[in-house]
Amino acid sequence: MEDNSVRHGSSKDVIIPRRNTASRIDLRFTNRFSVFDVGPVPYEIDGMDKLRHAIAVKMFEVLGAHAVPTHFIRANRNEHTITAKPFNIYEIDFRVENATGKVIPLEIIDRQELTAALLDRAETNPELSGKIRSRTTDLTDGAPFSFPLVECTTKFEAIDRRLSDAEAIKLARLGEPSYAELCEFVANASRIVTAFFAKHGFRRLDGKWEIAITYDGPSFVVVDSYSPDEMRLIGPDGRSYDKDPLRNWYKTTFPQWIADLDAAKKRWPDNKDRWPKYPEKMPPEAVLDDLRDRYTAVAQAIGAI
Repeated sequence: MEDNSVRHGSSKDVIIPRRNTASRIDLRFTNRFSVFDVGPVPYEIDGMDKLRHAIAVKMFEVLGAHAVPTHFIRANRNEHTITAKPFNIYEIDFRVENATGKVIPLEIIDRQELTAALLDRAETNPELSGKIRSRTTDLTDGAPFSFPLVECTTKFEAIDRRLSDAEAIKLARLGEPSYAELCEFVANASRIVTAFFAKHGFRRLDGKWEIAITYDGPSFVVVDSYSPDEMRLIGPDGRSYDKDPLRNWYKTTFPQWIADLDAAKKRWPDNKDRWPKYPEKMPPEAVLDDLRDRYTAVAQAIGAI
């Protein structure tokens, strides 16, 4: 490891060659887990490194089989790492000399069906209302869209701030035609992933994407990783198969902490140091077992393990 430097994220480590000239980086999946945008919880959850790694590798394989460009090169299942093409991230001063391109500073969300929350937002958002009505005439909770609705939020701010299309274009420094291509790229990738999960009995409601743009081309590339961490899945039994068991435990056990956190996010949106830290109490093993079981069920159903 002495030839490498390591950046620690909320759930993964990025291993970067110190010489800064390599044409690859490694992403190492860990047992760290993050909910509510506060960063990693103050404990590790055994086995999540293997599960998230296996599911992410499968997703890269599925996307690759459908000719969707990704940064994935190969997987090391023993180390729970993937080797990937490097992309610069100027917003956090992450740069590799031989980078293939740069990460677009947007978190891009695809939505496969209408929700009550979307309807509420659409009442005061003509742009969103127009997108919804172009995709469905059934304005009820759970109505499927005829094609995915794509929205953007900020990626490198403390809180993910929703953006209009004009704001997203400005922040990403893309022209309108390139932004339209980006949205279609994400919509196409989301259709592939949604259909794949449907074939294995899961209803995929939405998902978050990180996308890079190449310097030579340009073209779009799926980066980072893709697992239930980045989407909402409903299983054949009607339960969620994502982060919900842990989210729900915090909401039920610490409602005041949730309320204080929401208030702090509004008061200090750019200063996470002012947000209340996770409560010291650790979830019961049954909650953690439930979380692992659901990720395991996803991995097994799609043939990832």
